Amino acid sequence: MSRIRQNSITAIEATHRIQKSSMSQDSRHIVFSDYVNAWSIRRGLKQLGKRLHHAVPGDTTAGVPRAGDVLYFTDERSLQQFLPRNELQFLPRSSGLVIDDKLWFYDWLSAFGEQTIPYSGDLNSPRVWPALIKARHSWKGDRKLPRGFVCHTTLEFQHARQQLPRLGLSESDFCTQQFLPSCSFVYSVCGHFDSQDNQRNAILVTRKTLTCDQDLGTGAVVDTVADPQDLLRRTARILNALRYQGPFELEFLHDPNTQTYYVLELNPRFWMQHGIFIDGFENILIKRYLGIDDGVPQKPQPDQAICWLCRVDLVTAVLKCDYRLVSRFVGLWWNRRRRGVRCLWCPDWRTTIRYVFRICRQKLRHRQADAAVTPVTDSEIAAAA
Repeated sequence: MSRIRQNSITAIEATHRIQKSSMSQDSRHIVFSDYVNAWSIRRGLKQLGKRLHHAVPGDTTAGVPRAGDVLYFTDERSLQQFLPRNELQFLPRSSGLVIDDKLWFYDWLSAFGEQTIPYSGDLNSPRVWPALIKARHSWKGDRKLPRGFVCHTTLEFQHARQQLPRLGLSESDFCTQQFLPSCSFVYSVCGHFDSQDNQRNAILVTRKTLTCDQDLGTGAVVDTVADPQDLLRRTARILNALRYQGPFELEFLHDPNTQTYYVLELNPRFWMQHGIFIDGFENILIKRYLGIDDGVPQKPQPDQAICWLCRVDLVTAVLKCDYRLVSRFVGLWWNRRRRGVRCLWCPDWRTTIRYVFRICRQKLRHRQADAAVTPVTDSEIAAAA
């Protein structure tokens, strides 16, 4: 996998260039996605009087990025593609991080003295069950890889391995990891980090309160919380060592049996729930990214309770007649409102309906191809949308 190169642009120079480009009338702001995270970036830029272009299939308004354009990444594939382009403005830039290789990150964390979930770089049968056959990379070329396969027995594990060639995948694209109980909570330390000047850090802690898929789902309902156990300090230690600068999400998995907080993975980009910063914390994330620091609070206030809810996941649950999930959505929303917690629904209804309609068409189009693949079990093979 590609390493973020130690190119001639330093982190400070990159910030200055983005700030200069953001003030230019000729520079465009381009995002490589059209999902919830891109919608949030658009809202953040709109508050600053700037227009966001979407470089996605079927949309030709963005065109080819040209010198001086400011780029926003919501996936590792696009970030890796444009890393060598020094004339374009984006973060992260100079870093010791290998993009989109979870096994490399686990090895680095272990050598750095951090706690990681027990893992192995090969696909030999694990000693502890349940186990997870986990994708090392989020992307392979232009293909989004499955998140992983949860296995409870040796038979299920071998069955999952046999599916990889049928999916056109190689065992070298995966590693094994102990699968902790589904009752474990995922915490995220997220925001903007600047290893060159920690005073510019704008970070907070969130918890995934509800996921759509029981085992490997993304956060459908996310709450801001107080730091449960020194996660902010651990995050700063990791990102300073990586010389990181830019938007990020560092995930921790809480094992309630041992009260251990394991480092799970790092997303070096704008993540799905970053809209919390736009409405809840004076748009501080986009302002930090553009180098607009005047009049912006130095750090988000941890006592500002906010609940972020994904409207796309709610509509999808309704269409699937998953009334249990719908009732949990509504129950959490009502509980937060009664407690005076600010609730942020993302995205708006128009964007939600358009996105869900397009996904439904894509799933219908690929229905026959999906049916040709035999899952490990009916409920525990998790594939990314």
